[in-house]
Amino acid sequence: MNQNNEVVYVVGHRHPDSDSICASIAYAYLKREKGMNAIAARLGDVNHESEYLLNRFGFAKPVYLDDARSQLYEIEMDDPIIVSEETTILEAWNLMTTKKKPTLVVADEHSKLIGMVTMSNMTEVAMGDTAKSIELLKETPIDYISKTIKGKLLYAPKKTRLNGKVSIIAIAASKLDNYDLIDRLVIVGNDTQAQLDVIEKDAACLVVVWAPSVSPAVLSAAKEKGCAVILSGHGTMNTARYLFYSSPIKHVMSRNLVTFNKLEYVSEVAKKIIKITPPCLSCGG
Repeated sequence: MNQNNEVVYVVGHRHPDSDSICASIAYAYLKREKGMNAIAARLGDVNHESEYLLNRFGFAKPVYLDDARSQLYEIEMDDPIIVSEETTILEAWNLMTTKKKPTLVVADEHSKLIGMVTMSNMTEVAMGDTAKSIELLKETPIDYISKTIKGKLLYAPKKTRLNGKVSIIAIAASKLDNYDLIDRLVIVGNDTQAQLDVIEKDAACLVVVWAPSVSPAVLSAAKEKGCAVILSGHGTMNTARYLFYSSPIKHVMSRNLVTFNKLEYVSEVAKKIIKITPPCLSCGG
């Protein structure tokens, strides 16, 4: 049953003969009997034989359509998942995997389309050159980093001086004399003296792992030197992994989009997509 009473045109081939005309009339009648708002139609002129048969049996000519190609608005499409450009890479990835959507639509506060983020964008971050990851982290706000590693932001200076580089300090009996930590994000364990040493060496952000808290002395030193302090919700390995997924997707999303009007014909849209889509080397396409 066609619940919304949408009109459906039943047509034969482009140059209709008697079989085509009769078939469209009969099938449209059948669909109407089943509750569909179906109309018999044709894509060309009725020939003499067909006209004679229609007159002989008292049927009107099917409605003439000058174009029966499908338009985009006629195609049923999935509702997109819309996110803001401040969504983190990790949040976008989780949405894609849980909702099984390979693409997210990015819109501004006025719901205007500004870009799209795809699995390819994500893969470029995960598998791309380290220099790209460093540049991304350099532009990432401290609170985004804290949120992504499920951390607790204990202190953040008004101005961040992250250079995007990360150091993981495994503290034993040795000191940090040989480490250059200026403007870096440094991951340190539950060792108060090591934390103080990292701050003293001008790190931009101290991320503490495997610790329930940090001492007041560490927070005091951090505020004096302008070093952010985060108590991570993960261990060393996952903290290091998730750091580079804390950047907002505005830095990785695709902005130069090819768009289509909903009134465009599907066949024409398909031709345009084929022109702009690179060939698939793995499948020989």
